[in-house]
Amino acid sequence: MYYVKELVESAGLTSVPSSYIFRDTKSDVHCMHVQSEIIPIIDFSLLTSHDPDQRSETITRLGNACLEWGFFVVINHGVSEMLGDEMVRETESFFDLREEDKRQLQKFQPWRQGKSRCPLIASSPSPSLFQTLISKMSANALRDLNSLPTPERKNDSSSKGNFTKPCNGKTIENVEEHQRKSLASVQINGGETINVGVEVANLEVEYIESENLSDLEDFDTCLENLLPGLNSKDWILVVEALNNVRRLSIFHKERMYSMLSDLIPLVVKSLKNPRSAVCKTAIMASTDIFNAYNDDLIDSLDPLLVQLLLKSSQDKRFVCEAAVRALEAMTTSVSPILLLPKLQPYLKNRNPRIRAKASMCFSRSVPRLGVEGIKEYGIDKLIQVAAPQLSDQLPESREAARSLLLELQNVYEKSQDLSTTVYEHPEMGSWENFCLSKLSPLSAQAVLRVATNLAREGLVNGS
Repeated sequence: MYYVKELVESAGLTSVPSSYIFRDTKSDVHCMHVQSEIIPIIDFSLLTSHDPDQRSETITRLGNACLEWGFFVVINHGVSEMLGDEMVRETESFFDLREEDKRQLQKFQPWRQGKSRCPLIASSPSPSLFQTLISKMSANALRDLNSLPTPERKNDSSSKGNFTKPCNGKTIENVEEHQRKSLASVQINGGETINVGVEVANLEVEYIESENLSDLEDFDTCLENLLPGLNSKDWILVVEALNNVRRLSIFHKERMYSMLSDLIPLVVKSLKNPRSAVCKTAIMASTDIFNAYNDDLIDSLDPLLVQLLLKSSQDKRFVCEAAVRALEAMTTSVSPILLLPKLQPYLKNRNPRIRAKASMCFSRSVPRLGVEGIKEYGIDKLIQVAAPQLSDQLPESREAARSLLLELQNVYEKSQDLSTTVYEHPEMGSWENFCLSKLSPLSAQAVLRVATNLAREGLVNGS
């Protein structure tokens, strides 16, 4: 079964599958009539009004919106803009998961359609998607939603128009009871004591920089519990295990080397975790792993690289910054001759932000080859990679391409200065002729124009 997103992104899609087409002449006629109408707007504050007629009228409008449109706009709802933005970001991060990861959620019991409660909140020991989203939202904001001004709460026991409680009158109470039962006091990242449960989303986690990590006291026990901890369903244990991975990478990398093939997939799993504390700690662990194992990671690099490019391009700012640092550690730790072929496919990724991050990594890696290394790798191959990036929609890609092309021009001209075969016809070995011989005329002109401008800027700045 295809998800809509997976179906749209599939390469072989040429038409809308018949199973996604619903034909109803009456509905079509109705849709033509409502196209000029305004989307229903529901004033949430009127649902708790003193005036019963206002409440009744608003509820009627709400019902009609559900029947005739299927959706509506809510105003005066009391939900902060910050909370709304957070919900959008978390939803986007969920839909950016791989399809196989999304399918894991199918094992959870589906919500009851047409009901106001999710039975999983009160009874299921396994986290549902609803619980996951709730845990990502601020617990204080949730309490604020439940404490909107309701002057008739004490005087009006009727459920008509009273939205301070869900239709069954139990959901909020069940959530609060679930929170109280699931709270526990623990220590994370070696210091801070926090409460674990739904409310933990409102608390900050301490992220320890590599230079501040201390060595392990019980090395053998830590090594024994490392993989089970990374694979735990308890996110606190996962974070602690990730920090132990970091400590082992720094202080005992030889002892952990034999575990890398089993360890890397679990780190990648944590990178996909929608909980920011787990994700960022996994990114920091990736940085320390890169610094410790260098080229030994090349066979396991692909899944790490994919996730780091994703996180550096479309996640929360503090997660994005950590992912950028991890990519920088990768480009300085892994040999460019091994890394460049891994990066090259992502320069053509459909996501422009992923292309931009990959371009920046590629541009940083090439100079590490050195002059002879660049010549051996192939200047012609490298300019053919960089040229298309000059027309990319994001400035980061274009700037990375410019930087790379200037480097290639310098290397090419140095190699020509050392050559003894172009004395009679020096113009034949010029950068311009080289570009024209390796690229299409339009691409060559773009490369020459950018490289010339960069060279001129260098002369101006140096004068």
